Amino acid sequence: MKIRQQHALNINRGLYCKFIALMVAFAILTLLSACLVLPGSGSDVDSTEDDPNDHKAYSVQYLGTFDTVITIIGHTKTEEEFDRLAEYAKGRFRELNDLYDIYNEYDGINNACTINENAGKSPVVIGDELMDMLEFAVEWYDKTNGKVNVAFGSVLKIWHDHRDAADPLSADNEIPSIAELEKAAEHVSIDILELDRKKMTAYISDPLARIDLGAMAKGYATELICDELEKRGHDSFAISAGGNVKVVGKPLAKSRDEWIIGIQDPEGQVSSGANEDVIDKVLVRDLSVVTSGWYQRFFISGGKIYHHIIDPQTLFPQDHYKAVTVVHPDSGVCDVLSTALMLMPWDEGSAFLAGITDADAYWILSDGSVKTTAGMDLILLSGESGS
Repeated sequence: MKIRQQHALNINRGLYCKFIALMVAFAILTLLSACLVLPGSGSDVDSTEDDPNDHKAYSVQYLGTFDTVITIIGHTKTEEEFDRLAEYAKGRFRELNDLYDIYNEYDGINNACTINENAGKSPVVIGDELMDMLEFAVEWYDKTNGKVNVAFGSVLKIWHDHRDAADPLSADNEIPSIAELEKAAEHVSIDILELDRKKMTAYISDPLARIDLGAMAKGYATELICDELEKRGHDSFAISAGGNVKVVGKPLAKSRDEWIIGIQDPEGQVSSGANEDVIDKVLVRDLSVVTSGWYQRFFISGGKIYHHIIDPQTLFPQDHYKAVTVVHPDSGVCDVLSTALMLMPWDEGSAFLAGITDADAYWILSDGSVKTTAGMDLILLSGESGS
């Protein structure tokens, strides 16, 4: 028994360190790949030898909004132009983080937390951006057959509190009881969220219900910001918000048409983006690449990983996959799809995705094998099918 406990502890310590590094490593990997400075390639990011437009690659990376590392990459003619791009994006990420926050209220705005705090009390007047987001969430509840449920907050809060309380160096953390979860699940009907577009109000009719935007907030915000940057005249940039990547236009600092985005190997030894830690790469332009995986937020109990993606039917995490990566033009849609697919067995998930226009996926199954859609095979740098 001691050997088993020590083994689980070692696994947990390694996974915890891996978790801390992953958020940074994925962003670094994306930065390097998107700028076409792949490890060992010898490419020069600032070289203008193959740049007929005199564009150069600039980047900034910071930790803060949406609880993750944000990486902003721009291929611009001047550093001042990039600074304008980056400052606008950083400001909008702060605004949208505050708007979608379910844990904290902020002066001067009614946000998702305000709606939760007024559950069963009174409707909350909200702005267009939050109303648009909530309507998007309700739409995708229907499209995913309830797999992604914005009204699932009462159950997700229980799991969130257990993750927060967990000791990252322990293999004996407490998991929620079935009774506690089932009681919370009595308050997750999508019908409790009442949206009134004419009055611009949102109301949770059940005082014990809560909304949670975690399955789509980063992707939805990333998509919104990228769209705004395009309207401001920026035409060659990439943004990585944790596992959510969106690229716009060609990477103009290099003479090629696509950006290269790495797909992290969940079992890789995370470093500063070494090639052996990448299971594959995709060539993309004007597309989003979003990954959901067990390694992003989790704790361990009894040697078993309990990640943050909770199945509305079982009320527990599913273990079909280690990670799912989705490619689609819309980052918010990508975010929803990657979450939904993590909760569906392969047959169900592949059939579901076949009904979504312009969506492709890369599944890393729990046994380490890989499955892909035909469209994904076409953009993989390896060109190898896992299906």
